[in-house]
Amino acid sequence: MVWGEIYMSNIIMNQLKDRINKAKLVLQNMSDGEISPSAYDTGWVARIPNVDGTPMFPQCLQWLQYNQHEDGSWGSNQAHYYHDQLVSTLSAIIALKTWNMSEEQVAKGVHYIYQNISNIDNELYATVGFEIIFTAMLKTAQQLGLDLPYEHPILRKIEEIRKRKLERIPIELVYGVPTTLLHSLEGLEGLLDEERVLAQQAENGSFLNSPSATAYIYIKTGNKACLRYIQSVLERFGDCVPVTYPLDLFERLWVLNNLYELGIEHYFDDEIEQHLKYVQQHFTSCGVPWSRYVQVPDIDNTSVAFKLLRLRHKPVSAEVFERFYDAENKRFFCFSGELDASLSHTINLYQAAQLNAHEEVLDRAELFAYTFLKTKQAQGNFADKWLIWEHLGDQVDYLLANYRFETAPTAEKRLGRELVKRKVDRIHWIDKVIYYLPNVNAQVFLDVALAEQALHEVTFAEEYEYLSNWANQHPSIRNQRIKPILFTAYNLFPKPEQSFARLILCKITLWVFAIDDVIDEHHWEAEQFEDLVSFILEPDQTQTYFAGELAIHVENLVSILDSIVDELVEFQGDNIRPHLYAYIEELLRGYQRENLVKLEGTLPTFDEYLEFAQITVAVRLTLVFALYGMDLSKLQINFAACDQLLVMASDIARIFNDIRSYDRERDEGKINSVDIVMQYQGLNYEQAVKWLQTFARFRMRDMLKFCQEDNSLSHEIKTLLLNVCRVTAWMYKQADFHEHKADMRF
Repeated sequence: MVWGEIYMSNIIMNQLKDRINKAKLVLQNMSDGEISPSAYDTGWVARIPNVDGTPMFPQCLQWLQYNQHEDGSWGSNQAHYYHDQLVSTLSAIIALKTWNMSEEQVAKGVHYIYQNISNIDNELYATVGFEIIFTAMLKTAQQLGLDLPYEHPILRKIEEIRKRKLERIPIELVYGVPTTLLHSLEGLEGLLDEERVLAQQAENGSFLNSPSATAYIYIKTGNKACLRYIQSVLERFGDCVPVTYPLDLFERLWVLNNLYELGIEHYFDDEIEQHLKYVQQHFTSCGVPWSRYVQVPDIDNTSVAFKLLRLRHKPVSAEVFERFYDAENKRFFCFSGELDASLSHTINLYQAAQLNAHEEVLDRAELFAYTFLKTKQAQGNFADKWLIWEHLGDQVDYLLANYRFETAPTAEKRLGRELVKRKVDRIHWIDKVIYYLPNVNAQVFLDVALAEQALHEVTFAEEYEYLSNWANQHPSIRNQRIKPILFTAYNLFPKPEQSFARLILCKITLWVFAIDDVIDEHHWEAEQFEDLVSFILEPDQTQTYFAGELAIHVENLVSILDSIVDELVEFQGDNIRPHLYAYIEELLRGYQRENLVKLEGTLPTFDEYLEFAQITVAVRLTLVFALYGMDLSKLQINFAACDQLLVMASDIARIFNDIRSYDRERDEGKINSVDIVMQYQGLNYEQAVKWLQTFARFRMRDMLKFCQEDNSLSHEIKTLLLNVCRVTAWMYKQADFHEHKADMRF
C-alpha cells in the first residue's frame, strides 16, 4: 500500500468525521421544527386588530410589504405553484386593504390575480382547502371593494367544488370530533358557530396548528388562548408565521427517514434514539400526527414512524393501520373522508408494509400500495397532492423493482444519495400554501453520505490489495473471489472502525470457498471424509491421510484456519478458540452429511435437506468469526439468540444460493432445493422457484418477528443479521458468486 493512498484515506476520514459532527449539531438542535414563512397565514395574522382599532401585529404588515414578488404576487420563494401564489396574494392584499396600506402593491396583487386565475386549471392538485378558503376570502375582498374577477368561470367552478366538499363533511361534525376541517376554519365564515368550535381547540391554543385558522377564531371570539398561540409563533419567527407550527413530529420523522435513505444512520445512534423516544411518546393506537398538538393522525406520518421504529427494532403494533383502512372499498386512506390516495403517502405505506412480521393488515397494505404504485407507473402519472418533487417516479420505479429484503444496503444507499441530491432545495410540501423544510432538505446529511462513499472507495482499494497479497501466500485461495466477498463485507460492516471485522469475514469466507472446492473436486468415501474432519479439527497432529496435491491443499487450509483463529484470539485477548472451532466442526459435519446423502444416492425431503444445507451455506460460521472481529464489550451479544437468527438467515441464503446456482449444480450432480421441491411438491421449475421465494420471504418475516420480540440483542446486531439476508439475496439474484458479475458500486 503506497503512502499516498494512506494519506488520502486519512484526509477523507477526517472529512467524514467533520461532516458527521456538523450533522449531529442539526439533529441535536431539532425541536419544534424549521419551516418557511407563509404569506397567506401572515396575511391573516396581520388582519388582527387591537382594541383601539389599530393593527395588533404591524410587523406582519411590514413583512408583507417587503416580500411581494416582482410579478405582484406573494407565495413561496422556492417553487412557483399558482394555487399557492393566488391564495397567498389574495390574503396579502386583503390584509393591506384592511388597513388601507400600500395601494400600489395592492393594485399589483389584483393585477396578478386577473392575469393568472385561469392557470390553476393547469395544476392537477389544489393546495389544501383551496376551494373553501379562497372562496371565503373573495367575499371579504368584495366587501372591501377590491376589484377582482368575481364572475370568472374558474371562480364559479371553485364555488361548486366548495359546495360539494362541504356537503360531504357536515359542519356539525367539526364541533364534536377533531377533523381536518379544523385546519381551514377561516373558510367557514357564515357557516360556523365560532364559540362552539372552541371545544376543539388544542392544548397550545391553536386549531390543528394553523396560524390562519387560529387568527380567524381569535378575530371572531377574542379567545385569549388563540392569541397566546399566535404570539408564541411570532416570538419564534419574528415578523411572519408559517402555514403550520409546531411540526415537531413531522420534522423528526422526515429527517430520520433521510438518514435511513442515505444509509448513514449508524453514525447517529444516540440522536436517533433520542428522537425516536419522542416519537414513541406520541405514537397512539390511532396513529401519529404531524405535531404533538394535532388531534388528527394521518397515515403518512404513521407509516414513516412505524418504519423507523421497526428498523430500530422497537415494539410497535401493525394494528395501527386498521385505523386507516376502508374495508368497504378495500383501500387505505391518509385522512378519513379523502377521495383519492396520494402517491407520496402510498410510497411510505408500501415501505412500512414490507416490515411484515406475519401481520395480516400489512399483507393488505402491501397489496394495496403495490397495486396503486403499479397503476401510477403504468400511467406515467407521478403527480402528488402533498408533495412537489419531480423525481417521485424514480423512487416508485426503484421500489417496485427492488423488494427491501432482497436489496443490498449499498444499492439502497446509492439510490438514496441520488434521490436526496435531487431533494436538496428542490422538494416542497403542499398545505394551504407551498412550504419548505430546511432541516429535511439539509445538504449536511448528504455530505456525510458522499464522504462515506468516498472513504469506502479508497479503503476498499486498500483492503483489496491487502487481501490479494494475503491470498497470494496461500495457493488454495482463489483471488477472483476477493472482490465480491469484500464488497459483501462493506454491506454488513460499513463503519471505518469495522475494518478488522471486514477482513476477518473475507478471510474466513475465502477459506470456506476453498474447502468447498476441495470437497467438490474429489470423490469422498465416508471413511476418508471422517479423516478430513479429524485432521482439520486436530491441526497439531503429525499424520495426514492424504497424498499429493490434495494433501498440500488440506494442509494449507489447516494453516490458514489456524492463522485466522490466532488473529481473533489475539484481538479478543481471550481463549475463544474452542467456541470458534465448534462452528468449524458444525460446518464440516454439515459437509459430511451432504456427502453421505450424495453417496446414498437418495433425494432428501425439504426439511431433511435444510438440516445440513443451512449449515453448509456457512452463514453462521462466517458471521460468528466476523463478530469476534469487533469489540464485543460495546455490543449486546447473546450468541444463543444470534444463533436462532442465523439459522433463519441461513435458510434464506441457502434458498437464493440454490435458485441462482441450480443449472450449474445440476450439471455437477449436486443436491439442490429446486429439485427437491419439484419432486416432492409436483411442481415445474418456475413453480418451484416461486415456492422457494415465498418460503424465503416468510422466513424473513420470522426474523422480523424474532427481532420484535427478543430484547437480548442490540439493534445493531439485529440489523446486521437482517442485512445478511438482504445482501445474500441481492448478490445471488444478480449473479452466482462463481460468476463474479454482481454490481459492486458504492
